[in-house]
Amino acid sequence: MNKKLKTNVKTNLIIRCLTKQSRGFGHLSRDLIVAKKLRQKKHKILFVIDKNLLAENELKNNRFRYVILPNFTPKKESEFIIMMMEKMLCHTILIDLRDHGADLS
Repeated sequence: MNKKLKTNVKTNLIIRCLTKQSRGFGHLSRDLIVAKKLRQKKHKILFVIDKNLLAENELKNNRFRYVILPNFTPKKESEFIIMMMEKMLCHTILIDLRDHGADLS
């Protein structure tokens, strides 16, 4: 079977980004770079973020949709994200949550 891979298929994408005020903006900064490139290719992006007014303003200024993640346990967070994926008919998620520094590298 020699099937060509469709490269013009546009997808919905959720980006789960760590945006806690105590962690700075490294996660959001790098995720915005990826999101802007994907948006240029007409992909629809939804950020799922922690409550953080500065992050919200940055996403608004860059015209990205977002939802604020309620304060959940990890299991409830997973269930919430799955519910958002189903609601958006989304099959792709980018998770940027590493929160432990260089010791794990």
